[in-house]
Amino acid sequence: MTATDRADSPPARPGSLKDIGALVVLVAIALVAGRIGSFATTPNIPTWYAGLEKPWFNPPNLVFPIVWTILFVLMGIAAWLAW
Repeated sequence: MTATDRADSPPARPGSLKDIGALVVLVAIALVAGRIGSFATTPNIPTWYAGLEKPWFNPPNLVFPIVWTILFVLMGIAAWLAW
């Protein structure tokens, strides 16, 4: 495919069902990857992480799952945009 072929083809419709499906799949893949990673780290939270000396600005434990979920959703969106 050359640049002129691309210019002659009609533009893709943003928001088509295929695009939305790809977005959902890529976000799901990112979330599953994060879930798999959590299986490796969760057992170490009460032992290793709890024993660390944390700085005064350490956020409460409730913040971590919320922020990590947002980050993995954003990674899925970034993969969709790069696709």
